Amino acid sequence: MGRFISSCTDGPCSGTDTRVTRAFRKYDKDKDRHLTLDDFLTFYNDACKNTDRINIVWSNLYAHHYKNDFSNPDQDELKEEEINTTSLPRYILASHQEYFDALFSLLDIGGDLAEEAWELINRLPTS
Repeated sequence: MGRFISSCTDGPCSGTDTRVTRAFRKYDKDKDRHLTLDDFLTFYNDACKNTDRINIVWSNLYAHHYKNDFSNPDQDELKEEEINTTSLPRYILASHQEYFDALFSLLDIGGDLAEEAWELINRLPTS
């Protein structure tokens, strides 16, 4: 976990760092000093639910070269010509006016829903 935090922050982090010990206390369910995939996903799921930490989650994803659409060009085994981009949600939302209009109508509602809609709109490709 220390190496993971270091890779996200580009700074030193040891196994005794309070961020590491706190994460293991809470998420290492079987107390074997290793996080299983389920433990790790629970850690990130909880972080995503915390509005104070959502920017950290995005920062971690960017540090590992994930893009806004969660694709990772470093690990993508599909070649560009093999991907049917017209079937991707980002293409469908951006290229069909009725969906795009529906997204913009959510901005009038205000609150968290409007903020989430705005973040999604900003991630869509421009035509």
